[in-house]
Amino acid sequence: MATTRKIFIGLMTLLLALAFIPTHARAGEQLQKVTLRVDGLACPFCAYGLEKKLKRIKGLEKLDIKINDGVALLYYKPGAEIDEKVIDKKVKEAGFTPGKIEIENPASSSEKTASSSETDQKEAGK
Repeated sequence: MATTRKIFIGLMTLLLALAFIPTHARAGEQLQKVTLRVDGLACPFCAYGLEKKLKRIKGLEKLDIKINDGVALLYYKPGAEIDEKVIDKKVKEAGFTPGKIEIENPASSSEKTASSSETDQKEAGK
């Protein structure tokens, strides 16, 4: 009886842990990363206000705010639409000035590297 209970508890713990692993992590897909410069971040309270606004963006999976660097890292679900105007709007709503936005798409980063080296080769052949 005690062994059956231990097995049951172990299985339930495993299922519960699996439920909290994001779908993209299970499938081996990478999130789309957006690096956002934010002017005016000075303290954890500031970061919390910004976090509350940014977390409302559709498709956002994870958010990391680095106060000392003045940067917010936004991680979107694979294939999610990233709208820079929405990001700007949310930053302004939180009372900050949005800066440069860099979008890294893991699927296209290798394609960009390949196409840029092809372009370099074509230009070198001119």
